[in-house]
Amino acid sequence: MDTQNLANLLLLPCIAVFGVIAIRSRGLAAVGLRPRPRTFVLGFLIGTVAISVVFVLLRATATIEVESVGGDTGMIVALLIYLVLLALIEEAVFRGLLMNGIGVAVRSDWLAVGITAVLVGVPYFFAEGAGALGILSGVLSGVMYGAAFLATQNIWLGAGLRAAWNFVQGPLLGFPVSATMLVDDPLIHQMATGARWLTGGVYGPEASVPGLVIRLVVIAYLIRQVKTSRSLAGRDGQAA
Repeated sequence: MDTQNLANLLLLPCIAVFGVIAIRSRGLAAVGLRPRPRTFVLGFLIGTVAISVVFVLLRATATIEVESVGGDTGMIVALLIYLVLLALIEEAVFRGLLMNGIGVAVRSDWLAVGITAVLVGVPYFFAEGAGALGILSGVLSGVMYGAAFLATQNIWLGAGLRAAWNFVQGPLLGFPVSATMLVDDPLIHQMATGARWLTGGVYGPEASVPGLVIRLVVIAYLIRQVKTSRSLAGRDGQAA
């Protein structure tokens, strides 16, 4: 077993402990599993636009070269289904259980976002070619999904965002996703020709400066949504 998989396994006791704390203190409803199709679609659109902007920036600066277009359609569709289901499971586990439980323990939602982001980001430290940018990106991804949960109090916005980010980045645009090629025959076949800090190298654009900038833009948007939702909740409480 490699170090990255071992780090993932070591998360399981934390998830179990804090998951129990979350459910006992906040109830099962607080995990945010109740279906929200429109919220999922919104997250998917945000993720699609975000990673597409990274692709456009890299093409505009000639740091990637498109070699061909056309892939294994059946495999791409199968991966879409798989990545959607995986995103829902991961958000339920990492945000609904782990982050919620940590929030109860530390009595601060934002501190819980940060702690969860670091814990879940640790396995990225050991991914091939991650480097400082890849590690930072892994932690920021946790902040992004954590903010999505706080903005909606459910897993669906973050799940849509996660599913689109991975699907569009890998099977559609042909990038590595956290150092892994998800499909051998993506829709777009392209090759990185620019500096590693611009393309992310073997790790993928998540470990690039453009990728980090776009991630920060999404985080800023989600933080604003958190403030808006809490402001509206406060007004409703006063009106009641």
